[in-house]
Amino acid sequence: MSALELSGDILLDTDVIIHFFKGGSIRLINQIYPDRVAVTDVVQREVKYQASVDLNQLIQTGEIRLIPFPVDFQVLQEFAALGSNGFRGEGENSCMAIAKFHPSKIIASSNLRDISPYCSDHGIKFITTMDILLDGWISGVMSERQCDQFIRRVRASNSKLPDISIRSYRLQKGM
Repeated sequence: MSALELSGDILLDTDVIIHFFKGGSIRLINQIYPDRVAVTDVVQREVKYQASVDLNQLIQTGEIRLIPFPVDFQVLQEFAALGSNGFRGEGENSCMAIAKFHPSKIIASSNLRDISPYCSDHGIKFITTMDILLDGWISGVMSERQCDQFIRRVRASNSKLPDISIRSYRLQKGM
């Protein structure tokens, strides 16, 4: 699925943010999806804790919007239920809880094992780091070479991404 074809905010999870920092392309996400990129304050704290990355500058410049958590009582209840059901990261739990009650939200996470069943069960749209790269290439924000260099940099930093070129990924997606 291409988020370029969908409307709505894109809620970034911690892993995607870390990938884009390691890939040296964090500012490109807002260029790919202008005025659609957001993080919860739960994700903001998780990113700072896990990767010592400070998102404040991107939030202050408006490149990433900050969504204070909890948004409402239903979301807070769902967040608590997700935490008690063994879902791993609070950041992805915050994104899933918000998206369940706000269907225009799209989750950006590469932790498919953790989010895919829940998202499928609740009709929540989600994309991965690779999908964002593909949208960057399709939209012309990133070249094929930039995408492939990004993948190599992120993999070299011991983060998980498929060992595949962006062109091969596009073919896999049937595009």
